[in-house]
Amino acid sequence: MTSGELANRLVQLTAPDGKVSAAYTDVNGAFTFITTQTGDHKLTVLDNELAYSPKTQTITVTVLDNTIQTLGQNINVAKQDTTGSISGLVTAGGSPVTGAIISVSGTSLVGISNNAGNFIITRVPANSSSNPYALDVTSDRGISAPMTGIIVTAGADTNVGEIPLSMPVTGYRYITGQLAAVAPVTVDMLTNILIQMQAPDGTISSTYTGSTGAFSFMTAQTGSHNFTVIDSRYDYLPRSQTASVDTLDNGTQSLPDISAAKSQQNVNLSGSVNWQTPPAGWTITEGEVVLQNQPGTANLLEKRLVASISPANFRFDNVPPGSYWLSINPQKNGYQSGALSVTVIAGTDISGLSLTTTVVAPVIQATQIMDSTTVQLFGVNFSDSTQMQAIVNNRPLTPVNPWNTNAWDATRCFFNISHLPPGEYSVQLEKALGSVKVAGNSSYFVRPVLPALDTSFVASSTDSSITFTWQNAPYVTDVQVRLLKDGIAVRPYQLISGNTITYNDLLPNTLYAIEVISTYPNATSVAAPLFYYGTKADSINVIPSYAFLPGAGTIATGTVFGFEVVSGIAYVGFDNSGPITIQAFNLSSNELLYTSSQVLTNSNHPMRSLAANSSGVYLTYSNTTASPSIAFFNPTLGTPARTEDMKTRFGLATAPEMANVHSLNDRIFLVTADGSYPYTTYLFELDSSLTAIQAATPISGNTNSYGKMADIAYDRTTSVLYLACPNDSNEVYAKAFSNMNITAAPTDIGYIAGSTKEILGLYAHNKKLYLSQAAYSGGYYPSASIMDAVSGYARQIISSYPGSFGFDKQNRIWGSSLGFDVKYLLQLDNTMNILQSLKMFNLDFVYIGLPVARLDGPTGIMYMLHFNATNQLAVYRYNSNY
Repeated sequence: MTSGELANRLVQLTAPDGKVSAAYTDVNGAFTFITTQTGDHKLTVLDNELAYSPKTQTITVTVLDNTIQTLGQNINVAKQDTTGSISGLVTAGGSPVTGAIISVSGTSLVGISNNAGNFIITRVPANSSSNPYALDVTSDRGISAPMTGIIVTAGADTNVGEIPLSMPVTGYRYITGQLAAVAPVTVDMLTNILIQMQAPDGTISSTYTGSTGAFSFMTAQTGSHNFTVIDSRYDYLPRSQTASVDTLDNGTQSLPDISAAKSQQNVNLSGSVNWQTPPAGWTITEGEVVLQNQPGTANLLEKRLVASISPANFRFDNVPPGSYWLSINPQKNGYQSGALSVTVIAGTDISGLSLTTTVVAPVIQATQIMDSTTVQLFGVNFSDSTQMQAIVNNRPLTPVNPWNTNAWDATRCFFNISHLPPGEYSVQLEKALGSVKVAGNSSYFVRPVLPALDTSFVASSTDSSITFTWQNAPYVTDVQVRLLKDGIAVRPYQLISGNTITYNDLLPNTLYAIEVISTYPNATSVAAPLFYYGTKADSINVIPSYAFLPGAGTIATGTVFGFEVVSGIAYVGFDNSGPITIQAFNLSSNELLYTSSQVLTNSNHPMRSLAANSSGVYLTYSNTTASPSIAFFNPTLGTPARTEDMKTRFGLATAPEMANVHSLNDRIFLVTADGSYPYTTYLFELDSSLTAIQAATPISGNTNSYGKMADIAYDRTTSVLYLACPNDSNEVYAKAFSNMNITAAPTDIGYIAGSTKEILGLYAHNKKLYLSQAAYSGGYYPSASIMDAVSGYARQIISSYPGSFGFDKQNRIWGSSLGFDVKYLLQLDNTMNILQSLKMFNLDFVYIGLPVARLDGPTGIMYMLHFNATNQLAVYRYNSNY
């Protein structure tokens, strides 16, 4: 090799931080890089046309002192051998065949078997499965089966094994011929002249003349056979001829003799090729000069290899008179010339012919990954997408136009790489020039491992956990993830398969970030942008208290007897020893929204109750003349939109003794008992006009009156409405109405408690009933009972004495209970053991039977009314969706 052949070779340097830079060698093969980093640098020769040793080496930079550091190991360069060989054994009847001619399809290469029957054909260009070779064997010992699908690898031998010949029993014919020497040519000069026969099916067979100039072929086909002398030393007449085989009779037919004479007419052509200076990235290799007849001149096509130096000399011998085209084959080394017309006059040699060339091969000088699916190639001699394709892994890439503009030009082109997994790829452009395809240089690009799609991240959380989910990049299944808080890793990197992970044991009300790095064998991506998500602030584990704020008004005073939550609005009823005020609070801001006008009452608490649903607020009370009344307020409160006397409105025989109004599944139900003895219990479903939609008298004959003697409850898990009231046996009896249909006959559940105490409230959830009653005479703590609504089994709750109950979205149970010093909110398990407690602080202004724990169903937020440590009306709040 010469130093000039080392020019324009691409070299890459990878710095310690991963930054990559590249340079081309100069005319002497030298190259230079500038680095601003200390540490190990990786140097790689990216050119694949020559053999380099070493191809990769490491250079350690220890100091940045503005001086030059040379490689510790020189890079030796040699030409790569792109050819291989084909070998085998020719036999007939198990014995070796000597002198068999083996031809390689698509080439002029032949081999001859030796005395042992072995042959080897060298310098066979490497090929692939897309263009396999076939072998043809010519011998007077017989014919062989077709030998096809032969692949040759550069630098290696392909042994095809034994090729057995067999003589057809019938159905063949010998064709013989003779070269006749014309003085001064002698017979001994006609030995080993190559003769080729083309059979009717296109198969080419070859043979060499013997010592007398004779040759022979065997054929098993009828029809026209073409014979050609493949030699340019002499004039042959005829050089080509045709013979027709009419029958396959195992006989012999002869060709007319072919004279071989020294030409007095033919001449020599010679000249030189001037190679254009190659562009960066392209290297001059051996070229090929082609001489071909023009129309009107006998067929002639000859080729000569020429050196890669400039000028490179060529010579054609024994060219017959006529007109010819002289040109450069662009498929050989990417150079092309114009077709030079040459006229040969008999006996006159021609010299000094000159071919000027240009590089037409598409030369890739740089590559760039534009986005996740497109590679951009930069270089020279590019064509449009109809004339050029990029080849990766022996397959063409799909051309694209990334900006929907005329972005392709002679220096850049674009291809889709979405089907390629991450990794390093060799890419080569192939351009069509007429009917031939010219291959460019080989470059490379790296399809990186892509990060997870940043817009795909979603998360959900509780107060102590976050579940992250995202979409992994194509071809990625394994990722490295870690969790950060305030930029500091609180969970180290871990390798997971998939696209979701849950982190537990986190702090409440805290913002975290997840970092995801895609991995692929031996490679990783850059990290996807951090995705931030926080744990919940209000949960069962962290239940903050929020004081109600006056906003633009004043928070009412008095005993709190009613508390309802409807779609983020809390309605609170205050009884200030007669006058009743209802206020609405925004549970997002905790500020006072609306206040009702005062409703004057006689403080008869058995008649006092409050309910609210999406239509408005309902209040039962005894007015100043002791008439049991019911009022309806619009959601914005103010003065009642409607007020009715209960006895008159509902057609009762006497004035009611007690009343409880409830919002159950956003429907309003009223339970009341009339004031005559024995008492009759009534049930009504009301609309906002205070009209009874449903009405029933499920129990009559109640002989015990203890204030609020009856109550109703709704189990949202079963859609069953329950009634509890005394019967005539001094028992509180429970009945069930399926699907909240109070006009149907109820199902008797059974006895739940004694009836010698006022009912503070009935609650139902998850097929259980909870009944709270006033303390026994002389007692202090409420009496509570629990009942299985399926079997009817009931027992007292004697551990916590709840005055009211509430149930969150996860079916957790809350009860309000009197402690030794303050009132408590208790979270209870199914056996009524205490799991958690919250202080209510002020006992004086909360009715002991007030249902203080309310679930806002649409949001899943649980609110629990209380007075805080500074005597402010407040709610405990947490998210019960988990």
